[in-house]
Amino acid sequence: MTDSMNTAILCLGSNTEDRAIILRDAVAALTEFAEAVSCSEVYDGPSHNGIGRDYLNTVVVVRTTKEISEVDAIGKELETRAGRTPESKTTGVMPLDIDLVVWNDQVLRPYDFSRPHFTRGLIQLL
Repeated sequence: MTDSMNTAILCLGSNTEDRAIILRDAVAALTEFAEAVSCSEVYDGPSHNGIGRDYLNTVVVVRTTKEISEVDAIGKELETRAGRTPESKTTGVMPLDIDLVVWNDQVLRPYDFSRPHFTRGLIQLL
């Protein structure tokens, strides 16, 4: 870990019955390691693979001294705690999906960066 601040922009989504609670809890968990957290509104979006229920999504900007590998590992841990399994994508049941889309102004996931479910939340935070 370094003393410099890093900025991560994450897209969170869930399509389970308790998806609003899952997103709220995930955002709360992200605040535990961050100096600052900004969150877009929570909004509906369609399932992109056509499997499963519609999603609730939110975009979160996190300012932290943690490194990219640590932030990514935290995201994966939160997904697992929420009940995500390796089969989640194929079954269409996604308790929690956290995508690290931007790191310190570098777009890590160009496809996700251009998707409506991400840009809608990002625009609110700019």
